Amino acid sequence: MTLVDFETQNWLSMLSSEDVSRAVDYTQGNHWISLVQLIITLAACFVISRLPLFRWAVERPLRHKHRQKLSAFSAALVFFAVLALMTFPFSVLFDWHRERVFDLSRQPFSDWASQWFLISGLTTLFSAVLLMCIYVLIRRTGRFWWIWASALAASSLLLVTVLAPALIAPRLNTFTPAPPGDVLSAVTELAASTGIPDDMIYIYDGSRQSDRFTANVSGLFGTSSIALSDTMFQQGADIAEIRAVVAHELGHYVKHHVLLTLAFYSGLAGLVFFLTDRIFCAIAHRRTGGLNHMIQDPSSLPLMYAIFTALLFLATPVTNTYSRLLENTADVYALRLSDEPDGLASALIKTANYRAPSPHWLEEMLFYSHPSVERRIRRAMVWKIENRQ
Repeated sequence: MTLVDFETQNWLSMLSSEDVSRAVDYTQGNHWISLVQLIITLAACFVISRLPLFRWAVERPLRHKHRQKLSAFSAALVFFAVLALMTFPFSVLFDWHRERVFDLSRQPFSDWASQWFLISGLTTLFSAVLLMCIYVLIRRTGRFWWIWASALAASSLLLVTVLAPALIAPRLNTFTPAPPGDVLSAVTELAASTGIPDDMIYIYDGSRQSDRFTANVSGLFGTSSIALSDTMFQQGADIAEIRAVVAHELGHYVKHHVLLTLAFYSGLAGLVFFLTDRIFCAIAHRRTGGLNHMIQDPSSLPLMYAIFTALLFLATPVTNTYSRLLENTADVYALRLSDEPDGLASALIKTANYRAPSPHWLEEMLFYSHPSVERRIRRAMVWKIENRQ
């Protein structure tokens, strides 16, 4: 056994067999839940397409001239509202009850439900506006609508990235400026080279929703801030762990991962829109004998959304691979900036309750958005040995 192997296994041995078994059950359950959620969404799309309410939302505005935009908006509004309500019981089961069963959340149902309805309401309204614009593009740009739609998606993602930290996050959590002390001093020292001032360093009540050990750097264009969840302190985080975790999040910020991710998902959206157009037209051609222009009709929304969602699900290994690459880059940056390999390893051990630490390589490739805990600790130990000889 090499020194790296010994150091890695020494950290992993801090997890009991019960802890590992519980993490494996939770993680692998999530894989199945992703498939179940896809099936539920596809079934809901089928049901909504046949609801009189949805047909009314499409047809009612068309009784007046030049109301195609209103028809698209009302159809999308009804579609996403009904979809949210139909999937609500499953959200309760998967996102609230299951988190409590695995001791990952203590959030009361009333609080969870109020936040769910707030987020779902905002998402429904935003999605309705976005879909209305997409249907306008379909009518005006013809067969190349998917190119313009991907540009619209990129703009929308950028808007959400800029506005969400200031407009939505404060309605979900309370953010308090980090008080003077060792924690603020450590984070300020790390953030000094990034241009994030010390008055933009916060502690928030992340324990309201989850017991996950986490922090984040959010915002763009002068609105960036660092936020540490109070769960870090509830779980006894020391300065080494805080420095390592914050340095990792700063790695995402310094390496412009937000902008890179916007570009990546914009390109992916363009490809998925293109494939959605081709698949929809093939289905419409088969059903109607050639009337594949029906994609311009807002009544096509349930089928389009079903195709789009299924394609995104199939792209999960690609998106996860991309995400793991960014996480690798952020880990390397964190080790260089903080010089806390043991702090990073210790923090990673505290995330192993919701992410099985040592998955099979194929499971990691297909389903993990982050490298496994074991792989990340091993990298930290390699760095430690190479840089502290």
